[in-house]
Amino acid sequence: MKIFKKQLSLPAEFPDESFAQKWNNNVQMLACSAVSVHHPLPTAADLQEAGRQHSTDSKANIVHGLSVLEICLIIAMKHLNEVYDGEPFNFQMVYNEFQKFIQRKAHSMYNFEKPVVMKVSLKCIFPLSCEVLWL
Repeated sequence: MKIFKKQLSLPAEFPDESFAQKWNNNVQMLACSAVSVHHPLPTAADLQEAGRQHSTDSKANIVHGLSVLEICLIIAMKHLNEVYDGEPFNFQMVYNEFQKFIQRKAHSMYNFEKPVVMKVSLKCIFPLSCEVLWL
């Protein structure tokens, strides 16, 4: 295990100390998590599994747990972001875009009232966006 850590760890004189520290901590965790009584040495498969776990798409992981309403609001914000070329937008603009989306695309979706949409956006969506300006 010492050889494993020595080969994969970055030296103390690495230019980006913060990155080196995070990298070395991850190497330490990988070495510890992959080793057990019945599996005393890390293998190539252990490294591949660790790489797979670290390379998962973080955006997909965030979207995976969202409700239909939250996903619709994200779609509305993405559309506004494209239309206004990255310019800031506010809740009313997002809500109007959401209403257009509901009318055009989602005839079977429940039309949520504005206070419900506001609450969902406050709790889940807008804290993630730096480009939103409130009314």
